[in-house]
Amino acid sequence: MYDVKNQQEVDQVFLTKTIILGKTNQCLVETSVPFTGYFSKKFTSQYDYAHLSGDQMSIIMYCVVYNRKGAYQKAKEIFEAKGYKVIEAAEPTKVIRTKVEGEPVKSVPTYPILKWYSSNQWREYGENTEIEDPTHMLYMLQSQVLDDGYYNRSHKPSRELINLVTSYYPKTALIQNITQAKLLHEKGVDTFANALKTIFENFQTKKYRFRSIVRAIKIKKNSHIPFKMLKDPIIQKTMGMVPIEPEDDVTFWQEVSTYESITETDYHEVIATKKAAQLLIQTTFNTDPMKTKIEAAIDASSFFGESALKSKWIQLPPEQKTDFAKRVSKFILGN
Repeated sequence: MYDVKNQQEVDQVFLTKTIILGKTNQCLVETSVPFTGYFSKKFTSQYDYAHLSGDQMSIIMYCVVYNRKGAYQKAKEIFEAKGYKVIEAAEPTKVIRTKVEGEPVKSVPTYPILKWYSSNQWREYGENTEIEDPTHMLYMLQSQVLDDGYYNRSHKPSRELINLVTSYYPKTALIQNITQAKLLHEKGVDTFANALKTIFENFQTKKYRFRSIVRAIKIKKNSHIPFKMLKDPIIQKTMGMVPIEPEDDVTFWQEVSTYESITETDYHEVIATKKAAQLLIQTTFNTDPMKTKIEAAIDASSFFGESALKSKWIQLPPEQKTDFAKRVSKFILGN
């Protein structure tokens, strides 16, 4: 017997006078041959199977003969006449489709909600994880999601950027099919990049609030004052900020984080928004009447070691932090 595909003789056929006969390739795929019937009587209590794609020690010859003009029945008779045991392959189960009266029910497509779950999974699975009416979409192939971008991080948004956009627009969908993306675009669903642009533009409408955010960004980035210490009202005033009201503390620093996410992203789709945000921050700071004081305070803070100051602040009990903040403030102000 000769293997045409691999161009070699087949010398390990287990049953040389047995053949599996099927009317289609699918018949052979769906057929398994039990050991019990054809290999050995000692396995009569077993239900193991030798699949057609099994190892070389269980190869059995098989043949596909289509049923046109009685060819299949004729082939079976020829093999049996030559002394072969013919195993007929199982017929595939026929799917019977029943006609439903009335108007067909059209299914409404749903789309997975964009949510950072892990570095290689940007959606969740299960109930209530898909929506019919997204307001925004991020088109991103799964191969791009899985690419860690070690050398180039511009091909996809960061976790911070995804969390930012979805906090403002929870109905943002993750689309991984270009046809779906085009259909949603035609329906007016906006892009992830435009969502970020809108967030940025809304910040500009609050002039004095934005000025406070810019001050916090500059001090947080350039001074040696650790972040936890910068939340103290004495330190805030010393560094040139308007002290944040306790009830506004969480919201204010969330807004600072929002702007940092925009200005620090490398995602290529939002570079225009990033540059506009950076320019606006610098322009706002350059026209700030507190600019000189803030820059002087930043320079003075460089005499402190940030790690040592952070460690000291964390270790202090709450009742001692006010006195420590006053002493740091005196040094920064040169008093």
